[in-house]
Amino acid sequence: MSTCSPFISIYGRLSLSLSLLLFLPFTSASINLLITKAEMNRTLGVNAELPYIESGEVNTYSTKYAYRVDAHVGELKFTWNAPTNTKVHYSMQLDSDPQVVAKLRHSPSGFLPRNPSEFSIEYRCAGTRSGQFEVSLAIEFTLEDGKTTRVRLRQEKICAIKTRGEIQREEDEMKPSDDSSLSSQSVFYFIIIAAALFLSLIFFLLFLYFRGSRKDEGRTSTLPSRSSRFASSFRSSVQSRQPFLTSTPSKSKPSSSSLRPVAPSNSLIEEKHNELNVKKTLIELYADRNLFQMLEFVESEGSYGETRWAIWRQNASGECGDIDDEEDEGTTDEAMIVKALKTNANAYQVERFFLDAFSFHNLPHHSNLAQVAAAASYGRFEDPETVTDLPLICYKHRGFGNLRKFLLSCRSSGEERRSKSSASSSSGGSSGHTLRTHELVSIAAQATRAVAHLHKYGVLHKDIAARNCIVSENAGAKNISERLLLQVVDCALSRDLFPSDYSLMGDELLPIKWMAIESLATRHFSSASDIWSLGVLMWELLSCGAPPFVDLPPDQVLGRLQMGERLPQPYNCPDQLYGIMLSCWNSNPRERPNAVQLLTKLVEFNVTLNKYI
Repeated sequence: MSTCSPFISIYGRLSLSLSLLLFLPFTSASINLLITKAEMNRTLGVNAELPYIESGEVNTYSTKYAYRVDAHVGELKFTWNAPTNTKVHYSMQLDSDPQVVAKLRHSPSGFLPRNPSEFSIEYRCAGTRSGQFEVSLAIEFTLEDGKTTRVRLRQEKICAIKTRGEIQREEDEMKPSDDSSLSSQSVFYFIIIAAALFLSLIFFLLFLYFRGSRKDEGRTSTLPSRSSRFASSFRSSVQSRQPFLTSTPSKSKPSSSSLRPVAPSNSLIEEKHNELNVKKTLIELYADRNLFQMLEFVESEGSYGETRWAIWRQNASGECGDIDDEEDEGTTDEAMIVKALKTNANAYQVERFFLDAFSFHNLPHHSNLAQVAAAASYGRFEDPETVTDLPLICYKHRGFGNLRKFLLSCRSSGEERRSKSSASSSSGGSSGHTLRTHELVSIAAQATRAVAHLHKYGVLHKDIAARNCIVSENAGAKNISERLLLQVVDCALSRDLFPSDYSLMGDELLPIKWMAIESLATRHFSSASDIWSLGVLMWELLSCGAPPFVDLPPDQVLGRLQMGERLPQPYNCPDQLYGIMLSCWNSNPRERPNAVQLLTKLVEFNVTLNKYI
């Protein structure tokens, strides 16, 4: 039973691909095609080799996924050879999206070399549209006995938005220069005139300098320079939006050492109002901003915030600098997903951002809960005068990113594959994996484990949804149904990055279509209201990221729910699983299952499902 196809990524697949290659049979046609460890490290920051063909056997796992080519990468190198006496003929064809100009830097046909050699693809983004665009290289190898091996290597080129000036400069660079347009005489006169103007400017500036220095000699020592005034103004502007750096709230959130699990009972966990000491938390999570290499690709962007990818680079001493990996094995590179505020964020948005981001800071670690790993700044939070930038809030993550976007990409991939189903059925297969019901239930169970962990320590999420989860591949998965790792994230920036999911209710933006009936009626939140939202998240999973109540205006949601209306059963959703969702949407909060009971239901359903599928 299938529902949708996953977003293609290469990061979590490497170890699985290499382990499976050990069991591939050896053949006499020793064709090798790969991306070397050095090239992988240069383009992806991954210290591993990616084989496409090894000793003549095609690695089906590697060829099914698109290799990510970031915006700053303009060329990707491949290595190949055929180390036998048998001649192997090849022919290559390169296809790309119209938004990307891709050039093959090698002869499109010929014979494979015996010794390893390189060929490359050069990428150049065309137009002003940003996004992810596919490039594919089809290669056919023909042996002397007429047998052929075909492989298609897919890349996903990331393009950032370009200005008209940048596009014009690229076009000018590609145009051949016309040396005949200027005669040697005109060039000579042009140089003479330019030199004269330059010398005149130098004399004029020297005159102004000496004249001004005489007049202001007595007062320059007491007046701040223009650059210092600008820095002071900027620092004051930033600090005015960060009052928590100079003041401490009367109450602070308890430290992790003082947290104790809530006694298990059938009673609801009510919302608590503990103030958070933001300054103390920032000091605890401080990281040097110079250690972070921000990637050009923006994951999501709103009016005052954005999420981006970054590499946290540090050596054993925690210092930054140019470090040679071969000379200093103590260097570590950690992939991060970063939430950042823009300079136009006001004081309220900054305060709300940190309060939401640090809501799980003091909780014990849980594998299905994404907690803030670092708060990166150029200044030290202990000394507010040095903080002239809005800190980056960083989470350790090497995967697909936002679950909502992941599910939507699954849907688009599935629709594209279905449109080509007639061609693929005749060739006997499809071009990619599908997300089966087992995997979707596994993701729902992981989200429930995270919520159970929160409720164990008396913490409510209050905004559980696919937009507030991230997903990656689980390197330690024991079976294919557990290959995806889900982590629940805080709701910092959700209102800005997904504005259509929030509506104004009173004086606050709220996710009305994800909220429990009692929360809409009385603004009351509890562990039972989190369970309601978990049910909506399960519905999003089985609907491949579709928005709930898409045709219903927000101001009519409460009335429809009070009349007994609920989200419809998704296509391909088993009746028993839909029954579990309905139990989360019971009008009486005390009749809904708690997180532990819901997890038990999901695990039991998955066991039953595995017996038949």
